[in-house]
Amino acid sequence: RIAEQEKRLNAQFLKVYYTNANGLLNKINELQLTLHSKSVDIACINETHFDCKLFDSEVEICGYNCFRQGRNFKLDKSKSFNNLSCGGGSIIYVRNDISVEQITTLGGNLDSTAILLECNLGKLLLSCIYRSPSLNISQEDKLLNYFSSLNEVGDDIEKVFVGDFNFKHVSWLSGNVLGCPDSVNSSIVTEKKYMDIVQDFGLSWIITDQVTRRRVVIDSVQESLLDQIFCTDD
Repeated sequence: RIAEQEKRLNAQFLKVYYTNANGLLNKINELQLTLHSKSVDIACINETHFDCKLFDSEVEICGYNCFRQGRNFKLDKSKSFNNLSCGGGSIIYVRNDISVEQITTLGGNLDSTAILLECNLGKLLLSCIYRSPSLNISQEDKLLNYFSSLNEVGDDIEKVFVGDFNFKHVSWLSGNVLGCPDSVNSSIVTEKKYMDIVQDFGLSWIITDQVTRRRVVIDSVQESLLDQIFCTDD
């Protein structure tokens, strides 16, 4: 019984690390150093670029359990000659003294991972979501259903969603999707569907006007807010 209590994480002091790796395999040692030096409880990593042939032992980090989802589908724009596209994928590392289980019963998780944690407040659902901007209509619908289904898991379970949602038309100061209300632009229509789920389940978001992504393109720096954190109780 004492061992069970020790595994109950104090949610008030939970330390979660999130990043978009754009390929993680050659950065495992760097990530391990960061997690240990910062005493991170949980790490959520997007765009791992792991495939199904990779063993957990090749990406494990000492002191942590890992739960991952590699890309198991093909994007329409992909130039791959097989049924899978490169890129995408997500992984969650959890300190190995924390009681946790991966949610695997919901379909349509496309590049995304979700876990249930035991903490002092009960169970906490944490999901690391990567939404590729190149999903087709069918793939987008699967991810939308997955996002909605996660929100339906237990009314008494607090939920946190972190990830790269690629919402380029959302004003995070208001939560509104910018553009004409009757727009038929597919990106705007899709982002409205996601934000409808956010509002239907009463989710809050943490990031409002900070830059979450910087990259240099032809000697110029491009800044954007593509990553977000949603939660059921701010």
